[in-house]
Amino acid sequence: MANRSNSGGSSDSDLQLLLAHADEHEPVLQGGLEADAAAQDDESGDGESGTSFYNPGAAGNDLAAQGWGIIAPEGDDGDRLLAAIAPLIAARQEQLGEAPPVFRVPPGMSASDADNWRRDVYESADADEQPFYQLVLGDLDQVSVALSQAQAIDGCVGRLAFDELSDYEAYAAKVLRVEGERSGGVADLIMHTVHDGTAATSIGSRSLARPLRDLAIEAHGRGRLPMGEIIDSGDNESPAPEQLMDAVSGRDGALLFSVSHGEGAPRKGWASVDEQRAGQGAMSFGRGGHIRGDDLRSGSFLAGGIWFMFACYGAGTPSDSRFRHWLQQLRDAGKFRGKAESVLRSLPAAGERPFVAAIPRQTLANPDGPLAFIGHLDLAWTYSFQELDRGKKDATAGKFYKVVRALLRGDRVGIALREITRAYLDKNENLANRYDAKRSAQVKGEAEYDDRVQMAHLWMARQELAGYTILGDPAVSLCSAGAAKTPVKRPAVVGPTRAVEIGRRPDPKSESESAEPESDVQSVTPLGAAELDRRVEAVQAMIIGDEGLRAIAKRFEVDRTTLTRWLQAYTDAGRLALGKLDR
Repeated sequence: MANRSNSGGSSDSDLQLLLAHADEHEPVLQGGLEADAAAQDDESGDGESGTSFYNPGAAGNDLAAQGWGIIAPEGDDGDRLLAAIAPLIAARQEQLGEAPPVFRVPPGMSASDADNWRRDVYESADADEQPFYQLVLGDLDQVSVALSQAQAIDGCVGRLAFDELSDYEAYAAKVLRVEGERSGGVADLIMHTVHDGTAATSIGSRSLARPLRDLAIEAHGRGRLPMGEIIDSGDNESPAPEQLMDAVSGRDGALLFSVSHGEGAPRKGWASVDEQRAGQGAMSFGRGGHIRGDDLRSGSFLAGGIWFMFACYGAGTPSDSRFRHWLQQLRDAGKFRGKAESVLRSLPAAGERPFVAAIPRQTLANPDGPLAFIGHLDLAWTYSFQELDRGKKDATAGKFYKVVRALLRGDRVGIALREITRAYLDKNENLANRYDAKRSAQVKGEAEYDDRVQMAHLWMARQELAGYTILGDPAVSLCSAGAAKTPVKRPAVVGPTRAVEIGRRPDPKSESESAEPESDVQSVTPLGAAELDRRVEAVQAMIIGDEGLRAIAKRFEVDRTTLTRWLQAYTDAGRLALGKLDR
């Protein structure tokens, strides 16, 4: 049985790793990383705090306006992959109004290669040929992690990686079927934590899962978040795979957020490369067992939904870890009680290839599985929600709540993950400012503050945020557009043994927000009849949807932003008129 105390003298202020040995089910890193040296006054105001959130998804969900394209391997492999998802490409082409751009890339691109490719190829294309949504085809050895991460800095990037061409075909067919059947509605939120008694999952439950759940309940109670039920799953004493399967059963189209260890190499190492590909990143339930990709290959599991899995190697395993040299720096400073190699021994050996994990490969190929998977392509630490690199002792689930909120509102999964990218860019800015300040002090001959440990923690946080990735088409979503405006029932929080009804509190703002909006058209200079008819015809073309937005914009000789404004004004005026019909 797993030890349910914080072994090794670790505390909630230490940074924890969500990785367990596949054989003994014990954490690979028992004691965590010391974070006390990171504690210092920080009044810069960066990072996440409070509960004030913004909504970047409104315009970003417009696929025709933002563009959708493909990054595929060069050569015959890329040709076969493109052919396998041809129906999905055709459907996106119809939505765009033109053929989506396809970029072909060589394998094994480094970070510098990816940067050069981005400048020389991607950004040299016509502005309309630089799609915001980008679907990468192929495993990590076919299109490198470095390239997909470089493109994700200011784009919505997802990846499809399967062992068989038939799996690509099955995924494309599933997306088209689900998108064709959807007519709005809301999604349930399933929160599942594996309470295996380790420090990592205890902190994950207390500082991530529970606050995230509470934020969702509060927002829904104020009428700001559409959702069905909240299912709080995971036995507090004896975790087992069946508990997750029961929580998900019958809840098609739901959002699953799970916190667990991901399985890494057994203490004696993997028996074979095939066994590593099948087992690494599996969802560990401690002594209660695990869930592997093969367990989810068939049968209904989160059909049409989305899974956010918080665990080491949940999305896949790269050739090398971005944490290697920073772990060594922390060890040299006495803040890492172990050897970097013991943590990184699950990485592929020399000559072996990196790979997408089995759970997302199998669930996405399952016709009755989810549409998208969000996970980590490397080690997953508690850095991303503890914020201890900023010298704070309080954790924040804010950035993860924003992802959950965006998904439940019906935003495309690519837009939702932009919340994590924004946090990553905050870390980049912090690092740049610190390096600039140090350089300035050197030039001026001023005394420098020794912040090597602080910088290592900041780099660790940056690297972790960079590891979150989407597997699946970044353009898929849980609900149809406009689902956020659909009236929804009050949520029930369903635990292992009880269901609690959460009352909806009155909010003074909600009354003012529900007032009839004044139409923009009332303050617009009157148009001539011909121009007004032209605009109405353009709006009606958008509503009918037979043409893509680009095609309509070209036909009426206006830009897409203007078209969107016309549609909004038309909609607002129509709502106002309908509200007055029975008065």
